[in-house]
Amino acid sequence: MAEVTTIVYRLGSQYDEKMSAISVFDAHLFHAKCHGDKVLFTVLTQNNTKVGKKVEKIDNIILTLKDGSKSLFAEVDAHGVFPEKVKDGYIYTLPSQWDVFNEIEQGYTWFALKGVREISEEELNSYKSTNEREYPLLQSISGASCRIYVTEK
Repeated sequence: MAEVTTIVYRLGSQYDEKMSAISVFDAHLFHAKCHGDKVLFTVLTQNNTKVGKKVEKIDNIILTLKDGSKSLFAEVDAHGVFPEKVKDGYIYTLPSQWDVFNEIEQGYTWFALKGVREISEEELNSYKSTNEREYPLLQSISGASCRIYVTEK
């Protein structure tokens, strides 16, 4: 059986902090609920956000608030970096608060998510970071690191 690759992204505020992290969370959850549990999640491609070049396939993603009080879990149908085309682009769309054309121009990393569902703090805590350090999951995504690879405990 192949190893399952799961990543966790810590959600942050957007638009010079005019949109809170919880609003980012709510926008993605609401959009998915209105679109067959599917949503396009994007993140500015930087060293601390991009997917490692060794990783060919990401199976799952968890989007969480910094304190872990709210988290989403989803299967990753496809991922890439704009302008690479989104698989079934007409099915996977961004919440209306974001401008996909601006993100294409800036080369954002994108994830086509399906089966989006909210998970409990207990379920979030059933994952641990894959790095050598034994930090708790939420501590691993504090500070500059907003993306980590995890495995189930």
